Amino acid sequence: GSARQSKIDPTERDHCTPCKASEEGQFCKAAASPNSQNLTERGITSEDCFHLGIKVFLYTPEDKTLLLQTPNRNWDLPGGRLQKGETVLETLCREIEEETGFKSLDNPSAFDMILTAIRIPTSHGDVGLIHSIYHCCIETAFEPQLSGEHTGFGWFDFSQAAQLLKPLYPAAFIEKIGKSRFQKSSLHG
Repeated sequence: GSARQSKIDPTERDHCTPCKASEEGQFCKAAASPNSQNLTERGITSEDCFHLGIKVFLYTPEDKTLLLQTPNRNWDLPGGRLQKGETVLETLCREIEEETGFKSLDNPSAFDMILTAIRIPTSHGDVGLIHSIYHCCIETAFEPQLSGEHTGFGWFDFSQAAQLLKPLYPAAFIEKIGKSRFQKSSLHG
């Protein structure tokens, strides 16, 4: 069967604590009661741990958005995982510069949050992946200076981007892309 994916509230991270395995960007949903904490400390828990991936729609005023092609030929949004001590904006700026060479990310806004079916192996077992997705209008399309993580790029209208992203994202997210008219707001405020 297909893996279940669901949206989560971006404020949920406020109720998370670092995992016992505590790797960069990894969080556990932790219960607040002292009894639950004792169970967690003893390793008796059914709570899951997650890495937080930060992705962004970089798009032009002409509604062309940048997608990067992965070595397995899928198309994806630029971005990567939050590192310990980073803010969302710092992660976005670092990842966009690493993956494309672009250095002028300004005023990204929240778009969606997805609990993916992706599992990432770690030295303490596997963890899930949550994607927090943003959007940011840039002045003009540019030619990315690709890192070794990607094999190609393209500037696509949103309907094309939605089709190309189907293999990696849930249907509800793809549908939301098709209906979107991004509103200007800011992570700074």
